[in-house]
Amino acid sequence: MNSFSNVQFQPLGEQVLIVNFKNEISFNTNMQVHSYALLIKESNIRGVQQIIPTLRSLAVLYDPIVIGYDELRNQLKSLKSIDTKIEKNGGRIIYIPVIYGGEDGPDLKEVAERTGLSQEEVIDIHSSNHYLIYMLGFTSSYPYCGEIDQRLSLPRRTSPRIKAAKGTVAIANEQTIIIPIESPTGWHIIGRTPIESFNPSIDPPTIFRAGDYIQFVPISSQEAKEWDSLKQREWREKWNF
Repeated sequence: MNSFSNVQFQPLGEQVLIVNFKNEISFNTNMQVHSYALLIKESNIRGVQQIIPTLRSLAVLYDPIVIGYDELRNQLKSLKSIDTKIEKNGGRIIYIPVIYGGEDGPDLKEVAERTGLSQEEVIDIHSSNHYLIYMLGFTSSYPYCGEIDQRLSLPRRTSPRIKAAKGTVAIANEQTIIIPIESPTGWHIIGRTPIESFNPSIDPPTIFRAGDYIQFVPISSQEAKEWDSLKQREWREKWNF
């Protein structure tokens, strides 16, 4: 059982209550965030409209006409713990195909050199773990995931790239991300996925959910070139997401 006795509460305007956990970004802290979010959801507190988990905190959106801040805070304080089995087994595993290196992963060679590993070892290490999706954020539902193996942990680039391709897979510090649409990034780009992970015309627009897990699966450049809507559908059916 995990205790939530050390969480802190603060208002954010008239309709949002913020729950803060440890001042650190880690797998264990984020597990607490998701566990607490699940506990709130299962408690069915009247007036609570939405629960949004982030790296080390969560936002509780509520109707102030139905429940006031003080009453909501007191009810949340009464939620004490949750079984760790719920924490660790609650999320789906989403398998993401990745073409590593080359034009799709221009930083793979540098990452290998700076970590003292071969490029093949970097790929093997990065694709051998399940990564918890800490949160969706920044733009177009970036999945921020962790923790990556300490051997791959590097600070962000000193010179960010103005443009990273749609589907970019990158690492920095102890996290890894997927960039759903073309955008700037200061993370180390080691690969790219051809999978369509974000579509604003459907609901929900992303295949990811905070609390799910990602497993990267290396594919060849030829497989990436041949990726189309049929391949996408076959992949989703194969891995059931």
